[in-house]
Amino acid sequence: MAAQPTPARCRLCAPRDRGGCRLSDTPPPAGVALAVYLSASTARLIELRGYARDLTAEGFKVVSSWLWAAGRPAGDAALRDLEDLRGADALLAVTSPRGASLQGRGGRHVELGVAIERGLAVVVLGESEHIFHGLPGLYAARDWPSALALLRSLRDGPSLR
Repeated sequence: MAAQPTPARCRLCAPRDRGGCRLSDTPPPAGVALAVYLSASTARLIELRGYARDLTAEGFKVVSSWLWAAGRPAGDAALRDLEDLRGADALLAVTSPRGASLQGRGGRHVELGVAIERGLAVVVLGESEHIFHGLPGLYAARDWPSALALLRSLRDGPSLR
């Protein structure tokens, strides 16, 4: 029996693909937006809302409901965040500078882990905070314009649907 051809691996998932790549080389259908989950310390909420506005204006779908849902009980918030991640194609992980008072409690690290495990495209904005930010296949950006350019290239490259 002849061996089955190995499917092409995409440039986003290849370093961490376990056989279940969600990407293809076909362009996305017209009108389908790249769904992006924004992850950062809640101390950076105002900054993240600005990024969300920029992304929405460029045709991205922002799926981070935590940006506009203050005061939720912790368990409810965590479940909603996980649900939001299930609807994402990519994650923007905004780091906090070393020693910054806005490092937060760490929920963003869980979100990053979920995104990596699900094979989402990940853009890390800012300084690396730990070894997982250096995994092959993750994209690094020093500033917001660079991160936005990376997200545009993900949107305009292989389909994430």
